Amino acid sequence: MKGLGLLLILLGLGIALIAVMNNRETDYDTVLRQNRERNAKSASEEKAIGEVVGALSKMTGRKVDTRNSDAMEADLHESVANDTKELEERARARNSKFTTTLVVAGVFVVAGFVFRSIGSKQLSTG
Repeated sequence: MKGLGLLLILLGLGIALIAVMNNRETDYDTVLRQNRERNAKSASEEKAIGEVVGALSKMTGRKVDTRNSDAMEADLHESVANDTKELEERARARNSKFTTTLVVAGVFVVAGFVFRSIGSKQLSTG
């Protein structure tokens, strides 16, 4: 029984180690995060350009059509929001899987300790 207990404890610790190693961002998450940052920067640059164009049009008294710039800025902000939402969903799923795997590992470790204690009692009484 003690040997089985030790085996279950080692198995549980191995599962926990695998869970820790798998609980990190994938390359896709990294690319998604980089795209989000790039789009956020582009949106702020687009907004700054729009403000400059607006100021120049006021100074010159001419009306400048900025609909394309405004639409591009809105698209970039929407892309940033979508990327943020997807990253949060992926992180939530990763954390859920991590938690489930740790619970399974914990069950193995606890079962291992139970078997070891049963084995110790059998040796002392037998």
